[in-house]
This record gives sequence, structure tokens and C-alpha cells, in this order.
Amino acid sequence: MSDIDATVRAATQDDLATIRTFPHGDEVDVIFAATQVGEAIIAVVEADKQVIASAVLDLISPLRPEVKRIWVTEKSRRRGLGTAMTMWLEQQARQLGFDATQMAIDPQNEKAIPMAIDLGYSATGDHLFIDQPDPFQVEDPEEASDFFAIYRKSLTMS
Repeated sequence: MSDIDATVRAATQDDLATIRTFPHGDEVDVIFAATQVGEAIIAVVEADKQVIASAVLDLISPLRPEVKRIWVTEKSRRRGLGTAMTMWLEQQARQLGFDATQMAIDPQNEKAIPMAIDLGYSATGDHLFIDQPDPFQVEDPEEASDFFAIYRKSLTMS
């Protein structure tokens, strides 16, 4: 997976305090509640008994299922952890019978787009317009767009 000894797994109640410190941490309790009723899956990466990354598979999003909220601690970036979590979530989607996953990415997000393409996602040409730009999606919050580009990956060809 990477140059560090790490494991991707489903988040537990014990992980929530750490995930709350990540961007969009204010949403973690609602998302975790959704995991309890089969509406979402939260993946975490654990290394040295610490959660250093998280991502979500939203099973009720209009983009159902949508891989989103991928975040890796700064010191753990560029080691393939976001890719590993995404692949783990894609496997969960396959096991649930889905034949594709989608991502909604700010077109200014210079890190997520190449990762999505490397993982086999393709731009669909569709866009999701939003009321509030997401400052966590881009380096400079002033550049956050008011729409996301939709990327899709077939899970039947992998």
C-alpha cells in the first residue's frame, strides 16, 4: 500500500474523536450514524495505532454510491493512502452489488483529479452545482468553485 505499515478498515466509534479533527469533521457523527443503518461506509487508515486518514462511501447520495471526503494527514500524504482507501471503498461497493462508483470533485482540486484519473475514473461531463463552495477541496479557499465535476468508474472492468 505505501512505505508505512498501515491498514485500511471500517471506522469504529473509537475513531470518531480523531476523525472530528479532520476537514468536514463536523459531519462525522451524522455520517457514522448513517453507517449504522447501511447508508454509508467510513474507511480509515490506521498506522501505529493512530487513524491518519479517512474517506466515505455515501450509499444514498444522488451519485450513489459516491466516494467522498478523502483526507490524509499532512505528514502521511504522497504515500498512496488515499488510493488505498478509495480502492477499499470500491471493493465494499462491489460487494454491495454496485457496478460503478462516482466522485464529485471541485475542478480546481489539483490533487484529487489526478488521483481519480489514476484510479480509473473518467469525467462524465456532468456537473453538480452547490450553494456553498467547499474550501477543503482546494489549496486556496478563495478558488473553490460553485460546482463539482462528476467522475465515474466502472467496477465491472477492474
